[in-house]
Amino acid sequence: MKRALLTAALLGCMLVPVTASADVGADIRVSSFGFSGDLDIGASKWITVKVGYSGINYGREVTDTDVRYDGRMSINAATAIIDWNVFAGGLHLSAGAVSGGPKVDVTGTPTNGTYTFNGTTYQADDIAALNGTIVMGNGVAPYFGLGWGNVVGSNHSLTLLFDLGAIHTGAAKATLNVTCNASVPSATCDQIISDANAEKADLENKAGKYRWYPVVSIGLGIKF
Repeated sequence: MKRALLTAALLGCMLVPVTASADVGADIRVSSFGFSGDLDIGASKWITVKVGYSGINYGREVTDTDVRYDGRMSINAATAIIDWNVFAGGLHLSAGAVSGGPKVDVTGTPTNGTYTFNGTTYQADDIAALNGTIVMGNGVAPYFGLGWGNVVGSNHSLTLLFDLGAIHTGAAKATLNVTCNASVPSATCDQIISDANAEKADLENKAGKYRWYPVVSIGLGIKF
């Protein structure tokens, strides 16, 4: 988390210069990208810079291929966003960068006592472990959105915030590791690993269809 926050701060500093007299605030949000907190800096009445952190961790099942996976999705993301406050008011258009999510750790589970890789069925007893990860293709992904609420430009100390946007995560990348049980012959294990590599490519291909991550958020900001 410390690394993510440092990354966000550096991104924010590179995106736009901020004067010492800038208005400052903070906000907390709940969104489809997790729970987040931001530091809001008013570079001018037209421009607000937000640097922050978003995180969430929850379980989900992945069934896009012949294998069923128990997955755990985690987001530990640094964010750096610039809001252009249209008409210097609450309506804003946003663009920025996101680093650090989402990531899905997967553990393969047998179906009716078997696994099917690349069209070949293996007994669950042949495999000691099957696990992997799915991560977004873009290490630093662009964000675009629009919303309502300007923490540092409001005449009130508290501001209600609402945003709609999307993160261009890029084509997903997957890893998949299979470990054979000790009793499995070497030739059979080699074939299992080969077929599992084809399963990994299928998993990556299916996950790669989703290149945009939608973000809907609501929150509350306070001006210091």
